[in-house]
Amino acid sequence: MILVVGVVLLSCLGGLAVTRDAPAAPAPAAVPTLCRNSNVHCGELAGPVRYAVIRAAGRSAGLVLVEAGGPGLNALDRLDRDTLGLPNTLSGYDLLLIDEPWVGRPAEPGCAGAVSAFVATVLDPAAPAAPSVSAACSPASWTAADYTAALDGILTREGRTLTGIVGQSFGALPASAAALRHPGAWLVLNAPIAPPGTPGDTVLGDRTEAVRAALTSSYATQCAALALDCARTGPDVVADAARRTTTRAVTGRSQPLTSGDVGVAALAATYGLAANERWLWPTLSRFPDVSDDDALQLGRLSDQLLQRYGRGQVATDLAAFVTTTCRAYRGWSEPPGPTTMLTRIAGQCARDPGTASGWAAAPRPSRTCVYGNETDPVAPGTWADGWAQRLGVPAAHYRHAGHASLATAVKLTPGGGCAAGVMATVPGP
Repeated sequence: MILVVGVVLLSCLGGLAVTRDAPAAPAPAAVPTLCRNSNVHCGELAGPVRYAVIRAAGRSAGLVLVEAGGPGLNALDRLDRDTLGLPNTLSGYDLLLIDEPWVGRPAEPGCAGAVSAFVATVLDPAAPAAPSVSAACSPASWTAADYTAALDGILTREGRTLTGIVGQSFGALPASAAALRHPGAWLVLNAPIAPPGTPGDTVLGDRTEAVRAALTSSYATQCAALALDCARTGPDVVADAARRTTTRAVTGRSQPLTSGDVGVAALAATYGLAANERWLWPTLSRFPDVSDDDALQLGRLSDQLLQRYGRGQVATDLAAFVTTTCRAYRGWSEPPGPTTMLTRIAGQCARDPGTASGWAAAPRPSRTCVYGNETDPVAPGTWADGWAQRLGVPAAHYRHAGHASLATAVKLTPGGGCAAGVMATVPGP
């Protein structure tokens, strides 16, 4: 059975992009995938900082900065503009994408060992404590000042001004920095990560509760139709499947599936829960007595979220994800309780030696739109409410079982929500 997951790039505390296939060994191409398209113009500033401008099909209504998620993802490693999950109202704009600053820079010598040790602690509570990934890897990550300086450099080189800004998920943080720098541009945020100034411990608590609520609701909705035991809860089904597992050899996978993989795979499945749930619950309810194909799918979900490839190697991209997440917020502490990927990331953040990113937001009651998914397991709807309060606008709410793209948000919000009106307030140059 084929798993389907969200097309958007995902956010903090477990939010790397998840696809059906296991990741290949990281080997950055000399020319980024996106830049091979004839309608895409790419450039690079010193640093390096790479960027791309995706041209509109016809006459452009202006330039829109799109911060599509992350952290720890290569913004230019995509096929085309369709993979951004944007509504059709943006088809007439040129789109600007900016890579995170770690992309294209070599990893520190001890980085691979540090990220592998971190992943071992996620999968096995008894694993030795991992060193600080941030300290061992030192991946370049944005501060608000560095990001806006890079953006200004790109706009100067291209001879352009910003008409609009889109921030999806973690991208809300750099998008808000761009909006402060360019107040004449409109701003649209969807399913934003926690607003600036939120304590790290609150980020962890909100995210953990959102995952639990999503799993609970999904199982309760599906159990009768799937002939499963409706006296149980979704989180219990996940926990029981993990407890029944020691290791399970899987045809087509170099590493056996472990109890830790089961928990990480369930977390990964929540990103596209609406599409995954009818496969997920029967599989976990029977696990480990499932087909090799179903076991392989669980392994692939776990591998994608943990950035594993080959024979269990871990891509050093994961260090950028952990480091950038940690520095986006302050107020992290070593969390008590059960071991999960989320708590292990928070533990890393509690020991992060770096400087805070300095993201900020300020009221801008016009030309601003915030969408929040009330059932989002990745970016709880309360985070959108927090952004709306800081920006001085109402939030447009919708409901979707998973982490939705802006195109989905517009489709599910009555009347399309606020985006169309906001975009119409600023004429193209």
